[in-house]
Amino acid sequence: MLANASAAKLIIEDLELHVYLGWSQLEREDPQTVLLGMHITFHEPPRACLTDHLENTICYATLVQQLRTKLKGQFFNLIEHLAKFIYDHVRETVLVASNIMVRIKKHPKIPGLAGFVAFEYYGDTK
Repeated sequence: MLANASAAKLIIEDLELHVYLGWSQLEREDPQTVLLGMHITFHEPPRACLTDHLENTICYATLVQQLRTKLKGQFFNLIEHLAKFIYDHVRETVLVASNIMVRIKKHPKIPGLAGFVAFEYYGDTK
């Protein structure tokens, strides 16, 4: 444990994922690009803060590759279900006590919507 540490968080922001997503079958025929935001807030800072060794923390490149592999061939009707699917995968993968937040952003074809819609799913691992 690191003395006097108040917080530690790993943030992945706006990772492009190509997923089969949409309410109608026609909408799910071609992959859509969504943006993944993820915050992993550690209950205790990772040892890598002291050791500078990759094995003492979460390798985000590995986490992203595992997630992309798990998403291949999956179909989702809603961003809510996609967010929970990703949350469950990360929760099973991250073996340290933490709070995980997953955000899915999508740019739907809605007239007048200049930005995006998003859904967040979060919870504690322990």
